[in-house]
Amino acid sequence: MRRADAVAAALILTLAVTAGAATGCSPEVGSGTYHCGPDRSCPDDLRCDEVSTLCVFPELVESFDCGENGNVHEDDDAPARAFDVGVAGCGQATVQQSGCIDNAGDVDYLRLTTPVGCDGTLSVTARAPVAFMPVTVEIVADDGTTVLGDGTVCEDLDDQGREWTCATAPVTGATGYLVRVRGAGVGQDCDGACAYNRYTLAID
Repeated sequence: MRRADAVAAALILTLAVTAGAATGCSPEVGSGTYHCGPDRSCPDDLRCDEVSTLCVFPELVESFDCGENGNVHEDDDAPARAFDVGVAGCGQATVQQSGCIDNAGDVDYLRLTTPVGCDGTLSVTARAPVAFMPVTVEIVADDGTTVLGDGTVCEDLDDQGREWTCATAPVTGATGYLVRVRGAGVGQDCDGACAYNRYTLAID
């Protein structure tokens, strides 16, 4: 489900629990049963564990951590310091990278080079938990300023509670391009309390 649908589903669950309580039936939602919804939302009596992104008993909650596959390519927050993933696109094997946006101003850059003779479309997908600040993904020319493709939500949530954001752009062969990943910013960050996220990037 998309972000709006997830909010609606959480509301329906809340209404169902409330209605059940009014009739003397109190359904119990087990700890670790559901992934956190947008803005770390969970059923009553449960809280969002920011490591597993599951709704758990309050005493089991752990704070957000980028994890061992998080900021392994820092300092990559400027085009000149972009992490080079090598040749990608046009039939090359899919490049997968894990990363982490650990604050509202964090930006991650990756650089790739298209194969010789590659004239086609480059596709980049970022998957990130819906619980925290959404991530945006862009394909940028090697000058670091010209945006060639902006990311939009392209697929419903998967079974791990992650939202998929995709960007596409026309490319030419033997040319360098940048992929920029950053947070969506104010208004989608739990009022500043969850201005971070982990993501998995796939470049085709």
